[in-house]
Amino acid sequence: MQLGTVSESWTDAGTEYLGKIQDKLDTSKVADRAQRLIEGVDSEARKIEILSAYVQDEIHYEAIEFGRRAYIPKTARETMRDRYGDCKDHAVLLYSLLESAGFDASLALVNLSQQVVPGLPNTDQFDHMIVSVNMEQGRVFIDSTDKDLRLGQLAPRSMAGNYALELGDSPDLIQIPEYETSLTGVNVERVVEPRGDGYIDVTETARFTGYQAANLREQLRTIETSEMQASLQRWVATRYSDAEVTEYFVDNIFDAGYDLMVEIRYTLPVEIDGTFDVPGFLEAHYLEFDRVADRRFPFEHFFPLRLSAVTSVKVPSGLRLDEAASKPNGDESKFGNWRRQVSQGEGAWEIRFDYAASEDRFGPEEYREFAEFQRKAVDAIEQPLIIQ
Repeated sequence: MQLGTVSESWTDAGTEYLGKIQDKLDTSKVADRAQRLIEGVDSEARKIEILSAYVQDEIHYEAIEFGRRAYIPKTARETMRDRYGDCKDHAVLLYSLLESAGFDASLALVNLSQQVVPGLPNTDQFDHMIVSVNMEQGRVFIDSTDKDLRLGQLAPRSMAGNYALELGDSPDLIQIPEYETSLTGVNVERVVEPRGDGYIDVTETARFTGYQAANLREQLRTIETSEMQASLQRWVATRYSDAEVTEYFVDNIFDAGYDLMVEIRYTLPVEIDGTFDVPGFLEAHYLEFDRVADRRFPFEHFFPLRLSAVTSVKVPSGLRLDEAASKPNGDESKFGNWRRQVSQGEGAWEIRFDYAASEDRFGPEEYREFAEFQRKAVDAIEQPLIIQ
């Protein structure tokens, strides 16, 4: 149940709120900063990214949930001076920078936790403010309080498919686009080298884009540099308890404008008979789900998931590699599809793997079948080989 005063229309509701904050929307005071930031840049998309990244990186987020400031923002200049603010302050600053740079921008009210009810025109339905920008290819929504997502391309996290009250010349309730599949995913390159002393060396290099980058970046930025290797050791050990992480490299944790890069090097033991499973740590992390006998709720992938991996297994000099067991090369179902291709070269085997998840929502009674589909994909990645 929702209680509150309902306006005649969304236009009336938005106009009433705009009237309360109009004196905070002086864009002229930040025009010089906007022009300096985008000087020499021709691409409109790149200009939006630069201005968004400035607010994202330079302004610290602090929630304001009481008194007049709970719904009245600071001016753009005040936020730029203070270098902190809540969602309204972030939005007003970014809106002012974009307007100063010649973009058709608007503030927009959204709800982070509940679906907006279109039939109840009431600003009490909203708990967050972002920015909407009209471009030739369509409208872009930007939440500069999200310090981990690359801004200017993707629908903000937790908002896709919901409604926003765009506070333009004639405020209107509009729907935020669904998550964009082509701009998000995980790409893994892996090299496996048998050492000759009963161990294999594994180097996994992964590029995370879009929502997968934002989610992992959000976790990694909380880890002290001195604790990073130990944290990665615990992470890898969730899949391979006998793994030992020997080295790592992480790039762009604090720069959401670029893809997140993670490289992990670790060792795994080989069985006495020379057999070992090709590791697939990152694939397993994203694809394998626990089986739940009595799941009660529907399920879906919260964000689109596309995963590709190329694994190169080096052949030791004077020896050969053979399959210790055969695995399927693909599967397709209502839950998604995956394909595997194994090729043997002069000095290495190469295993290519591609996975695309369905974006549909499924009932709880389908979860067991879903978990089995995912398990088979991971099982095919971890191909058993034998050194002879």
